[in-house]
Amino acid sequence: MYGKNSGGDENGIGTTLDNSGQHEIVYADYVQLDFSNVLKNYNITSASLQINSDTNGESYAIYGTNTAGGVLTKPTPGTTGTVTSTFASSTPLKTGNTESTFSILSYLQNYKILAVTETLQPSSLTCTSQPNILIGTLTIEATLKSTVPEPGTFGWIACSLAGLSIFSRKLRRR
Repeated sequence: MYGKNSGGDENGIGTTLDNSGQHEIVYADYVQLDFSNVLKNYNITSASLQINSDTNGESYAIYGTNTAGGVLTKPTPGTTGTVTSTFASSTPLKTGNTESTFSILSYLQNYKILAVTETLQPSSLTCTSQPNILIGTLTIEATLKSTVPEPGTFGWIACSLAGLSIFSRKLRRR
C-alpha cells in the first residue's frame, strides 16, 4: 500500500508494484478494502468511492468477496483471455473509466471485502508506462449498532442489586 499525495487527481491509495514509480494500482495488482469490522459494529447508511488518476483510457473494476485473500488472475499482457477470480463476484460489480464518485452501499450489503484493480492491459508487465489508477476518496456514513446485554448480564445485575440492598439494610440496622 502506498499513500500518494501529489495534488489534483494524483491523490489516493496505490501500491508499490507500479513499475513507472507512480505508486498506483496497475493491471497485475489489486487492493482489497476490508469492511468486516465496520459492518460488524455499524449500520452503514451511505458509502461512496472515487477512483482517481483515471486518464488516457485507463479503467477500473471492482469485485466483491466475503473471504480475505481472494485471487484475481488476468491474461498475460499481449495475450487474450478471460479474467478469473476466487472472489464471490467473479464478474465485476462495477467497471468504469471516469473519476466520478459512486455509491458502494449496495455492494456492502452483500460483500465484506471489495477489490479494486486496473483493467487496461499493458503491452508488458515490465513496461514503465503501465496504465494505473488510485483509490481516491472513500466516504462512509454510519451509526453505531446498539448493543443489547446478554441475558446472563441481566442476572448479574439483579444479583448485584440484591446484594447492595441486603448490605444497605445491614448498615441501617447498626
